[in-house]
Amino acid sequence: ESFSKKDIDVIIIARFVEQKNVFRVINVLSCCQHLDKAVWFGIGPHFDKVEALIENKNMSTKVNLKGLRSREVVLDAINRSKVFLSLSKWEGLGVANIEALALPTEVILSKIDPHIELKNGNNLTICDLEKSNIDIASIIDQNILHIQNRKSFLIKRASQTRKDYDLHKKVNQYIDIYRSLTVSS
Repeated sequence: ESFSKKDIDVIIIARFVEQKNVFRVINVLSCCQHLDKAVWFGIGPHFDKVEALIENKNMSTKVNLKGLRSREVVLDAINRSKVFLSLSKWEGLGVANIEALALPTEVILSKIDPHIELKNGNNLTICDLEKSNIDIASIIDQNILHIQNRKSFLIKRASQTRKDYDLHKKVNQYIDIYRSLTVSS
């Protein structure tokens, strides 16, 4: 894994819908003191409104909206990012969150059940949406500033995540659960 090439401060992979808390994300990013470059992959009905908010907050040079791109392009961008951010209000088990954990990138997720399920020790930061925009921005800034200090940890976490979420391992876990449910019935 490439760790030296971290030229994106924050990456967001989310549809432009209310569920993904898109306006809050921009308001939080506007409070970051150490944000030079954010990249956002996604499309959706609020795209134009988010783009207007970015412009209104004079962040057009810092926040780059990429639309839809191939999985390879997105994974490369996650790998080049210091922080992966999701401030979703609700969601299922987001594959992008797992993919971010499987790369040496700091992961900051909102405090919702599917995100809490992914937490294992200090593998990611859970962020309460009750916090102020400035408080959340401060967490992002600290992760941007201290990325090099966590390099070896992030590489190990990425490797462990790939093992934990290996498709064959997960399928076998589901088979075991299914068998335990059908045997007891």
